[in-house]
Amino acid sequence: RHDVLMQAGGLLHSPKKEIRKETCWMVSNLTAGSVEQVHAVCRSGLFPRLIQLMATEEYEIRKEAAYAICNACLGGDPTTISALVQMAMLPPLCALLDLPDARLVLTVIETLEAILQAGASAIPAGINPCVRLMEEAGGCAYIEELQTHENEEIYHKAASLLEKYFGAEDEEEDAKVLPGQGAEG
Repeated sequence: RHDVLMQAGGLLHSPKKEIRKETCWMVSNLTAGSVEQVHAVCRSGLFPRLIQLMATEEYEIRKEAAYAICNACLGGDPTTISALVQMAMLPPLCALLDLPDARLVLTVIETLEAILQAGASAIPAGINPCVRLMEEAGGCAYIEELQTHENEEIYHKAASLLEKYFGAEDEEEDAKVLPGQGAEG
């Protein structure tokens, strides 16, 4: 496994787009495996390059790099998630919410939820640091836009994320608050 990951590092820098794409796909299969496999990819140093590819490449390569990162967050552990967040993966990950690929958008939403859950677990009684980082990355704005998405599952997941982590309330809850405010304000 170690030799494969060492080779993958070079292949992610290949001048051939197809090789970069297929290497991202191969890494995404590893990160979809066990926690040990995710840790091996993390130790290999591939994530900074995957994040770069997710941010700068054409769609097909961005998508495969994103799946590698999303799988690592969804199947990894809080330590892996924290390491990826510290590598500044949130801005390019959040930007993927603007793509027309519903399957990828759902995976990114699930990944963002895993990141927010890990942040909440790290500081149970305090302020979730991942909320601030996600807001700074533009994630909250992207998620708000998804509330008008034609895919109902995307809409519901986006609304749930906003309500749970960003304090968004529905109109019914707002109506309960407004009458009690009175004219004295």
